[in-house]
Amino acid sequence: MSEHILQNHGVCRVHGGGFAGTIQAFVENDFVQTYKEQIENVFGEGSCHVLKVRKYGGCKVID
Repeated sequence: MSEHILQNHGVCRVHGGGFAGTIQAFVENDFVQTYKEQIENVFGEGSCHVLKVRKYGGCKVID
């Protein structure tokens, strides 16, 4: 479902399995709200949690 929604707007991966399985999706900033709405339409309100790890996107770290 996640791959179908994301298309070329991000990537996802399954973690765990059975009844407690989850996915982790890395979604383009401009597509996050659309992704969240579509996932919650399928799995219910509150089933998608958005986590922003840092203020800036990917960056190169130099010594």
